[in-house]
Amino acid sequence: FSLAGYVKKLDHIRSGLERLGKLEPIDEIDRIARDVMQERLSTQLLLAEAYDPQNNWAVISSPGTSIRQVFEVMKYDTPAQIANITARMNAVDGALKSWISCISDLAKMGKVNTVRQTQTVAKQLTTFSEGAFTGLAKRFDSAGNYPELHAAGIAADKAAGETGQWLINHYLPLATQKDGVGEERYARWVRFYTGA
Repeated sequence: FSLAGYVKKLDHIRSGLERLGKLEPIDEIDRIARDVMQERLSTQLLLAEAYDPQNNWAVISSPGTSIRQVFEVMKYDTPAQIANITARMNAVDGALKSWISCISDLAKMGKVNTVRQTQTVAKQLTTFSEGAFTGLAKRFDSAGNYPELHAAGIAADKAAGETGQWLINHYLPLATQKDGVGEERYARWVRFYTGA
């Protein structure tokens, strides 16, 4: 979730567009596929260059919810799967810190989210800290056979709480009161959602 990670994504999109521009369609289906791909990638590039996706987080969609949701689709039937879950839970703190670094860097560029979104995401993360990950660990291992998993759940809960507190203590004073998106930003997102 770091800004460096997004820069790599930007490079990947640009590279994909460059390679796509060199392809010659062999039929109408190929032409349509190329055009759709070009539209999707160029729209993603437009948003990414404006840092919109990194700065457009809320309760419904944020790195915090994305990280938490990963665990909902993971299998937990075998020791190897439990080990994978444990490793990912142990990575929650680093993932959240990379997000903090991103929004800190964006704030230095004058790009901040709103007070309302900051407060609600902080509250959500605080709720996560009250047992979201430890609850998952208990669900995945109700017999308590994998103590490392439960320790990872505790660490992930703690990381969520610390991130929520960081949003309140450090980011909230920088956040804007204004909720509107503005004409330029609206146009970028309309293009993204409608393809037009």
